[in-house]
Amino acid sequence: DGVALYAALRPLLRKYGDVLTSCAGGKVAERAVTVIISGNRPVEVLAAESERPAFIDGRLPDLESGAPATLVPLVSANFAQTFTWRGQGEMPAAERDKLAALARRAHDQGRRLRFWSIPDMPAGWKAMQSAGVDLINTDKLDALEKFLRGAPQSGGERAEKEGGTGGGKGD
Repeated sequence: DGVALYAALRPLLRKYGDVLTSCAGGKVAERAVTVIISGNRPVEVLAAESERPAFIDGRLPDLESGAPATLVPLVSANFAQTFTWRGQGEMPAAERDKLAALARRAHDQGRRLRFWSIPDMPAGWKAMQSAGVDLINTDKLDALEKFLRGAPQSGGERAEKEGGTGGGKGD
């Protein structure tokens, strides 16, 4: 129950207000840690708070919902349910275009984009990176680090270990 969970979590989060990103009066104050609630999300509860220490992990329909990025700063989806490509061969052009369009839409709305259940291999990571997906989910952190350190980023920069990587299944 997301509502009950947040009711229990909120007082604990208040203790860490000096390090948590927060939203008050529609303005986001970014700090070292941003709490994103995923899974069973108490969207209405958080939306009704004028001050809050947490945000909602959106889903692809949120890109069309009009929900403010100050409430839903991240949109996440199951790659395997959204695309048919499984990392073998080249990603079909239509799917590559769809992925890039989703990333652009999220960015145009001031949101970040993440997929879980991606092909967890260099071909999948490259597809995410090329499309502009912000967070790469992986269970292979060492391999992803090597990939990112060797792969040029937009603008010719090289990625650092923390740049643009999400954790594993529970991220």
